[in-house]
Amino acid sequence: MENTDFPPLALLTTVDYAIIFNAASNGMAFSDAETGCILDVNEAWIRASGIARHEAIGKTALALGLWDSPADREAVMEAMDRLGSIVDFPVNLRLKGEVRPHLISAQTVQMAGRNHRLWEFRDITQSKRDEAELRESEARLRTILDSVDAYIYLKDLAGSYLFANAAVRKLWGAEMPEIFGHGDEKFFDAATATKLRQNDSRVLFGGETLRAEETNTVIETGETATYYSVKLPLRRDDGSIYALCGISTDITLRKKAESDLQAHRDHLEAQVAQRTAELSVAKELAEAANNSKSAFLANMSHEIRTPLNAITGMTFLIRRSGVTPQQEERLAKIATASAHLLEVIDGILDLSKIEAGKFSLEEGPVQLESVLANVVAMVKARAEDKGLQLLTRIAVPPTLLLGDTTRLQQGFLNFAVNAIKFTERGRVALSVNVAEEYADHLMVRFQVDDTGIGIEPSAMSRLFTAFEQADNTMTRKYGGTGLGLAITKKLAQQMGGDAGAASVLGEGSSFWFTARLKKGGSTLNAARPGEASVESLLRERYAGSRILLAEDEAINAEVARILLEEVGLVTDIAADGAEALNQVLNQDYALVLMDMQMPVMSGLEATQRIRQLARGKNIPILATTANAFAEDRQRCLAVGMDDFLTKPVEPESFYGTLFKWLSRKRQADSPELRRLNWDDSFSVGDPVMDSHHQKLLELCNRLAECAQPDRMESDSAFHALLNELNEYAQVHFAAEEAMLRACGYPGVSGQEAEHLIYKAKINELLAKAKTGHLDRVGAHHFVLSWLMQHIFVSDMRYKLYVTDRKTES
Repeated sequence: MENTDFPPLALLTTVDYAIIFNAASNGMAFSDAETGCILDVNEAWIRASGIARHEAIGKTALALGLWDSPADREAVMEAMDRLGSIVDFPVNLRLKGEVRPHLISAQTVQMAGRNHRLWEFRDITQSKRDEAELRESEARLRTILDSVDAYIYLKDLAGSYLFANAAVRKLWGAEMPEIFGHGDEKFFDAATATKLRQNDSRVLFGGETLRAEETNTVIETGETATYYSVKLPLRRDDGSIYALCGISTDITLRKKAESDLQAHRDHLEAQVAQRTAELSVAKELAEAANNSKSAFLANMSHEIRTPLNAITGMTFLIRRSGVTPQQEERLAKIATASAHLLEVIDGILDLSKIEAGKFSLEEGPVQLESVLANVVAMVKARAEDKGLQLLTRIAVPPTLLLGDTTRLQQGFLNFAVNAIKFTERGRVALSVNVAEEYADHLMVRFQVDDTGIGIEPSAMSRLFTAFEQADNTMTRKYGGTGLGLAITKKLAQQMGGDAGAASVLGEGSSFWFTARLKKGGSTLNAARPGEASVESLLRERYAGSRILLAEDEAINAEVARILLEEVGLVTDIAADGAEALNQVLNQDYALVLMDMQMPVMSGLEATQRIRQLARGKNIPILATTANAFAEDRQRCLAVGMDDFLTKPVEPESFYGTLFKWLSRKRQADSPELRRLNWDDSFSVGDPVMDSHHQKLLELCNRLAECAQPDRMESDSAFHALLNELNEYAQVHFAAEEAMLRACGYPGVSGQEAEHLIYKAKINELLAKAKTGHLDRVGAHHFVLSWLMQHIFVSDMRYKLYVTDRKTES
C-alpha cells in the first residue's frame, strides 16, 4: 500500500529543500565541483565556522582558511575525484582559529546540468576527548587492580573470563589474551572447577552476593590454597545480570595460623590444667602456712597478753590505792613499758589482719577536735621533757562526721610519737584540715611537721615498709619496730585515703595521711566534762549484782575481782569451765565473764552448756581472752557469747562494757532472740519519754517474735513491722531533742548524732528487708542493742542531769 504520509520527492519545492538543508545539525555546504567555490552553507556550518553566508559564497574552503593541512585537502579531493563520494573521512579543520578533528562526508550531485558537491562535516572533538579519558580511566583502573594483592576477575554468563588482574595472571603464569574467553577448567583441576561453577551459578543466575571460603588447586603448579571469596553480580540499567565480579584473598597462612593457634591453645589448656592442679596444692600449702602463722601469732598474743594483763591490772590497782611519789614514778614506768609492749603486739596483729584481709573498720561519730586533743594529751609530756614546742591547728567545719575514731587516732599518734622521737630541738606541729570536700563526705588530711633530723632521700622509699626504718642504726638509738608507719599507711588506705612523707636531711620532716569520712549532717558540740562517768553509773545502779568470773590464771582473776568489787559488784570465781557451769546451775547471775582457754572445760564449751540451761538462756556472757583475732571473736559469738573483752583490759572500757550488758534486761526463749518487758527501771521520770519507751519496747517485742526462725511471717511483714518501729523512733527522737533543748541539756548535740547514726543504719536494714536479703535475727539484735544503749545511757544521763538541777535548786 502506498504511504501517503509524505509527498513524493518530485513534489518537494526549493523552499522545502532549503528548510531541510538549514535544519540539519551538522555543518553542510554546496560547492561547484569544477571551481570548488561555495554556493551555499547551512546554519550549522555558519555557527561552527563563524563565517557569514555572504562571506562564504563564491569562495573556496581553502581560501576561507578552513583546511589545516594541505595534505588532508589533497587526500579528500583525490578520493572525491576517484570515487565521487566519501563517508566519515577523518580530517583536521580550522574553525574560529582552532584546529579540531572532524569526520567529512561528501557526494557528487547533478544540478542544472553541472556537477555539484554536497559536503557534511561532523565535529568529533568531544568524542576524541571522551575516548581518551576512557582509555586513561581504563588504564588507571587496570593499574589499580593490578596493584592489589587480592585476586580480582570478571566472568560472563558462560563462566568465561573477561578480565583477570595481575595477581591472577601471575598465579596462572598467563597473560590476558591467554585468559580471555576461557573458563575455570583451563586453570584449575576438575574438582575445583566444578565447585567454582556451582558457586558462580548462585551469583550469575540467583543474583546472590556470595561470601565463602574456596579451596582451589592450580593445574599449572599443582599448588592448593584456601581463599576467602566475595562474588557479586554486575547488572545493566534494566537490572539484568551480564557478568560476575570476584575478589578472592589468599587466607592459607591465616588458616594455618588459626590451626596452629588452636593446637597451641589446646596445649596451653593442658598446661593450665596441670598448673592449676599444682597451684591448688600450693594454695593449700600456703593456706596451711598462713593458718600456722595465724595460730602462732594468736598463741604468742595469748602468751604475752595473759601476764601483761596481770602487770597492767596490778599496776592500776596499786597506783589507785595510794603510793609514795617514788613508787608512783616507778609504777608509771612499768605502765609505760607495758603500754609499749602492748603497742608492739597490737601492731603485729593489726598488720597480720590487714594483710590477711580480715581487718574491719568501725563506723561511729568522729569529733576531730577530740582526736587532736587526745593525741596532744598523749604526747605532751614527751614533748615537754625534750623542750619541744607543740603546735596544733585544725581547719575543719563543725560537721558531724562518721568513721573509725580509734584508727584515726592511732595513725595520728604514730606520726606524732615519731616526730617527737626524732626531734631534738625546735617544734612539732599537728594539723587537721580538709583536703577535698564532696556532697556526702570529706577527705580529711592529718599532718605532723617537725624540725628533726630529717631523712635521706634514698631511704624515703622504704619508710612505709613493715619492719623497716630509714636507718637501721636508729633502732639502737631511738628504739621502735618500724611497724607504725606501715600500719598507718595501710589504715589510711582502708579508710579510702593514703599516706606519704616529705623530708630534708637535717631540717625536718612532714608526714601525712588522709581518710574519707562520711558526713552525718549535724553540728557537734562537745559534751560537758561534768557528766557522770560510766564507773559511777555502774556503782550507783548495779552495786550488789552478782557476777561470775571464770578465770584459770590466779593473778588475772585477782585483778578482775578487785576491779569488779571497786564498783560494788559481788564476784564469784570459777577456775575452769566445768566449775563455771556447775555454779550457774546453782546460782542466779547478772553477768558471766568467761575466759576462752581454761583447763578441764574451755570457756567456749562452757558457754554452749550454759546456754542449754533454762537459767542460762538470758545471762549476758562476755568473753575475756588474750586472743585478739577476729576469728576468736566470731568463735565466741558463734557459741552464744554476747561480747568480747581483750586482755589486758583497760578499766574504763571494762566498766563501760559491764554497764552496757548489765543494762540489758533480757527474758528470751533462745540465746538468739531476746524479748523485753516493761519495767519501772526504764522510767526517766518524764511521762512523755516514759510512754515513748514503753511503746518502743512493745514494738521491739513484736519484732522479736516475728524474727524467730520458726515463724512463717514473710519478709514483707517483718519489713512492715521494722518500718513501724522506725517511724515511731523518729517521733520519739524529735520529741526528745525538743525536750533536751528546752531544759538546757548540754549533751543534746551528742544525742542528735546518735539519732543520725541510728537512722542511717535502720534505713540500710529496711532496704535489705524490702529486697528479702535481711537477717531478721541480726536486725532485731541491732534494734535491741540500740534501744538498751539509748534508754540506759543517753536517757539515764538526762535523768541524772535533771536530778542534779533539782538538787541545786
